[in-house]
Amino acid sequence: MNNRRLVIATSIYPPDVGGPAAYFASLRVALERRGWTIVVLIRPNFFMVAAAVRKGDTVLAHGTPRVLLAILLARAFKRFRLVVRIGGDFFWERAVEGGAFWGTLRSFYRERRFGLKARAVLWLLGRAFRSSDALVFTSELLSEIYRPLFRLDGRRVHFVVHPLPDFSRRRRISPSAFPGARLNYAGRFLKLKNLSLLLEVFATVRKRYPGLVLKLVGEGPERQSLEA
Repeated sequence: MNNRRLVIATSIYPPDVGGPAAYFASLRVALERRGWTIVVLIRPNFFMVAAAVRKGDTVLAHGTPRVLLAILLARAFKRFRLVVRIGGDFFWERAVEGGAFWGTLRSFYRERRFGLKARAVLWLLGRAFRSSDALVFTSELLSEIYRPLFRLDGRRVHFVVHPLPDFSRRRRISPSAFPGARLNYAGRFLKLKNLSLLLEVFATVRKRYPGLVLKLVGEGPERQSLEA
């Protein structure tokens, strides 16, 4: 791209805590160091997008209904390149958080029956995905589910996965070698993070290694229950 200007449209951004917030903030820093001009729109509406986008710009959009609705409306009046980042699933996450479902993403779409409102949101997402210039997934799992669900063109699908350390080159060290070792979690306190299971496992492990410390950093609706 000759135009080194990128508009990031996201539903979450620091100081809000969450994976997408950290991702978009880090991307902004990395691109600005390379000479890019970055404009960040947080929970944008149609007017914010229309005012921010210039000719030749590319918009990187967080793949949530609210953001994509504003993008679609703005694109009806102004042409710009659109890349949608899909790192999670709107319906499954809300069903788990609301206690309406507890299971895997695949099983959710096998068993779920969508009402009228949900089908309208599905239509919106499909329209935005199919009209985009590129779709960036963080995992092949989401792509495998979404491609038939939204009738996506595989030529527009790309993957930018989360970086993981190469554990194969590391020597396994017993926790007993670190009597005061600290394990840290930083993120949102949500049901889908399954932090209650983490606490149960940690309580079992600490019986063997009493010097271990677990620290949870973040905010969210599950904070009180986790503290209890």
